[in-house]
Order: sequence, then structure tokens, then C-alpha cells
Amino acid sequence: MEITWRDKTITCEEGTTLFDISKQVEKEYEFPIIVAKVDGVIQELYHEVIDGTTVSFCTTKDSDGKRAYIRGMSMLLLKAIQEEKAFKEEDRITIDFCLDSGYYCHLNSKEKPTKELLNRLEKRMREDVKKDIRFEKVVMRTRDARRMFEKKHMSDKSNLLKYRRNSRMTVYHLGDFTDYYYGAMPYSTGILTHFRLELFEDGFVFVVPKKEAPVTMPEFKPSIKQYHTMQMANEWSEKMQVSTVGELNEIIVNGGFQELTILTAACTGCECLPEIATGAERPRNDKLGGHCLFNIGPHFPPVQRREGTARPLQRAVDGPSKCKKPGMPDFPASPIGSLTYRTVPWRGRGGRPRSGSSAAPRGLRCRWSRRRSCRRSYPHRRAPWQPRSACRASAP
Repeated sequence: MEITWRDKTITCEEGTTLFDISKQVEKEYEFPIIVAKVDGVIQELYHEVIDGTTVSFCTTKDSDGKRAYIRGMSMLLLKAIQEEKAFKEEDRITIDFCLDSGYYCHLNSKEKPTKELLNRLEKRMREDVKKDIRFEKVVMRTRDARRMFEKKHMSDKSNLLKYRRNSRMTVYHLGDFTDYYYGAMPYSTGILTHFRLELFEDGFVFVVPKKEAPVTMPEFKPSIKQYHTMQMANEWSEKMQVSTVGELNEIIVNGGFQELTILTAACTGCECLPEIATGAERPRNDKLGGHCLFNIGPHFPPVQRREGTARPLQRAVDGPSKCKKPGMPDFPASPIGSLTYRTVPWRGRGGRPRSGSSAAPRGLRCRWSRRRSCRRSYPHRRAPWQPRSACRASAP
């Protein structure tokens, strides 16, 4: 087998992995290799080499390598928390947002981490790094993964997989710990050598090297204004019950996305959302020239969540629309996932609907076509959100 690396040809035996190739060329890189690119596609190092492909490697200084490093650190931290039994099983630990060179983590309970606890967690993580434990990727059924996360009290992951369309998915094992990640992971924990845990505000941060210096631990200098802004955004999302993607999917399926959009647009540029969610009096907003101009209160549907309003048509937030009715054109899904397209009836020369089905007949084109045959066909009206090229009736 032959592969190409930096315009050079490398001969290897069948069954050779990308990890084996990385060990041969690691001296050519300044920083440790963490993932690979095969014909421009990111792949983990456990994959076998394919004959005739072009291979390149990403280090911890590259953007793709840095993201893989953060994912590996997140899983290593959660594994240490589970083994040390640092918190109760029903408590939810959240790796929230980036602050300077660290990532802020907090609990959903009133309990705050201590310096002694962070020392125990960091010691456990250092031990796992020395053991050089492999990240194992396993394919399993989605329903089995949901049951597994429910048993582990990971309700957010279970709710996220509830609306997954594929019947199978991939999870990662790190020793006895299992979790779901979207993206490439490191080959093993041996590369995750640079990190530090520090207390910060109501939670803690795990500090990692910056992209410019991947082997040097920086000083943690967070922006307090950024922290309070991100915390305010988290409070808003929790009061609106959309703190996770799974909760947003639940609102979309139950038909509450329109009300959620209206309330979000109404409160854009003002600071009335926390007061609206709690039923307090609307504050004065100098940006809008006085009080909030929108007459909404705690009775508004997104705030006071309605029950039993599930609709039969599921609306997805990614991928093509699956709620198309018979006779509807095959348009792509809306970017926000809440809009659906309706069938536009074809009309004759006198403007009256054509007799029979209201759907566009096959084989005919609309009046926007430049073909001469279109003059003898039936034009129709397109909806305002449809481009001219999308209103053509495609032939079978």
C-alpha cells in the first residue's frame, strides 16, 4: 500500500493505522499530533490507512486539533467526576462557555466546588493521563443509547437523542465512562498533558493552553463583563425553557416555536425578559424611549408553557423537511426549522384554478420558465418565500 504525505510516497503494509504513520513522521512536527486528515476529511488516528489516499496530520496548534483536545479534556474531566463521586448522581454538571483560556463549569445545585475537590479531580485526571487510556468509538442503536443515558441520569443527552432520525449512532468509551460527542477525539489520554483546574465565581474552570502556544500553560485572566453577559444569557434561556437543544426541539414539536420567536424578538434590545418571565413590572428602557413597548406578560405561551398541544407533524431543526404532504414541491427545509411550505394551485388562462387536483401537474412548467412550451402551459402563483427557480414543477 502507498499513501502520499507532503508530496512524498510512504509504503506501508495492509492494516496499518494512521497512528502508526503518525509515529513515523512525528519528528517532522513541532507539536504533538492529535488527529489526521485523509483527502481533506478529519479522521481519528485509529482508522486504517487506505491505499492511494493523501494524508496530513493536525497538531494541537491547528484549529481542528485544538477542538479535538478540548473534547478529550471534557471527557477526561467528566470521567474523573464520576469516579471520585464528587457530586450527587442527580446533579447536572455543565461545561458552559469559554473564558479566556479556560472553560467555565457549574452545577445545577446550590452546592459549590471546593479547592480540595478540585485537587482530587486533577490528581485523578493526571493518573488517567499516565495510564494512556484509549478513546474507543462504538456504534450502537439510538434507543439503546437513550436508555443508557437515562440510567446515568443524563437527561439532557437522552432528550437530545429523542429527536435523532438515524437509528444508529456513535458513542465514546473511556474506561468505564461513556458519553456522546460530535467530532473527532484524540487517540488516547496520553496527549492531554497540559491542563489546570481553578475555582471561579460559583463554579470552576479547566484551563488549557492557547492555540498560539499549545505546550505552555497561560495565566487565567477572564473578562468579568463577558462572564456576567454569558450568565445573563443562561438565565434567560433557562426561564424560557430552551437551555438545551433538546428543549428547543420539544418546543418546536409541540408548536410553540412561533410564540418563542415573537417573545425573543419583542425583548431584543431591552432588559425586560427576566421580569416578564417572573411576572414583575416591566422596567424602563432608555433604548426604546421609555418602558418596554410590547404588551406581554407571564400569561404569554412561551412563559406559561402549554400542555397537550403536540401536533402530528414533526418539524426538524436540521436536514430536509419530513413533514411534506402529498403533492407538495420538494423544497429544502427552512433554516430555522419552523416554516413549512404549502401547495400552490395552478391556474388557467382566466385565472381560475385548474379542475382536478390543486397540485402542480407533472411535466408542465410555470410561467417563469423561458421555454416556448411554457406559453401553452398553465402558469401558477408562487408563494412570497419561494424563489422563481423553485416554483417549477419537476418532471418525474
